[in-house]
Amino acid sequence: MTLEIATPKSVIVTGGRRHGVALNHVKLVSPNFEVTQLDPLPSPLIQHCSCSFNGQIFLIGGTAGVGFPRREVFVLNHGRSWSNAPDLQFPRTKLGCVNFADRLFAIGGNSGSNAAGVLSSSEYLGIFSGNQWKTGPTLLSRRYDAPAVSFDNVVYVIGGKNDIGEILQSTEKLSFHKNAKRMRFSKGPVLPLTLEGVAATRIDDMIFVSGHCMSTQTTRVLELAINSWNWKAVGDLRSPRVSPSLVTVGQSLWFLGGCCGKMASLEEIYVSREGIKSTSKDIQLEELQEIYEFSATYII
Repeated sequence: MTLEIATPKSVIVTGGRRHGVALNHVKLVSPNFEVTQLDPLPSPLIQHCSCSFNGQIFLIGGTAGVGFPRREVFVLNHGRSWSNAPDLQFPRTKLGCVNFADRLFAIGGNSGSNAAGVLSSSEYLGIFSGNQWKTGPTLLSRRYDAPAVSFDNVVYVIGGKNDIGEILQSTEKLSFHKNAKRMRFSKGPVLPLTLEGVAATRIDDMIFVSGHCMSTQTTRVLELAINSWNWKAVGDLRSPRVSPSLVTVGQSLWFLGGCCGKMASLEEIYVSREGIKSTSKDIQLEELQEIYEFSATYII
């Protein structure tokens, strides 16, 4: 498989589920919304986390759709072929992952088939740490379905669910200082709403979060300035969608897939220097028809 055929700054979409069946699909969505089918993954994959690290794309954890969560990690070698990277210490599905402080972090998630397997642990693969994942800092709360967003010196882990299935409004921050001996999680700014299926990304020094509000049956979009403690509500998506993939493409937010709404559509919201614009575009992508629980990553 090669990414050289792709338009620069595309979004790679991996795995997913259709009609209950896990897929090994790999698709590229270009900035002008053209979709290209690429060679498949080595096996079907859902509920995984994808991240760019050290010039490569990693697909971490997840499940093949049947059986228990996986410890396996796939890596795209120099844009040419998928292979296996070192296994995780713990199987994880619905985890957060992030590139931070020269390390690839896997955070939280579920290691079992029910809420009893929800994790508070993290682990990381460093550029210089050899061929194994190492134990990272521990979250303050067990959580899964909690996305992670990184800046130069801080990671935010946002919302999710705990080990009894409750939706969490809490967030956690992982700070890094070169002179510090350890990294530790601390409390972050609490979400103002109870949001299910949270997705998150960043543009410049702002975090953007989407989540489904059960009381209004709408998907809300919030923003937070780095180091601020005050979330700001900035609007609703055109179509309600739980657990979409949310990626940053230039100065735009792309919301792909999710359940249930218009799963084959991509909603784009442009963010100007003055903030988020109220207008958005809803683009139909028939190649993603009825596919959900995939992961999407922006190719730099």
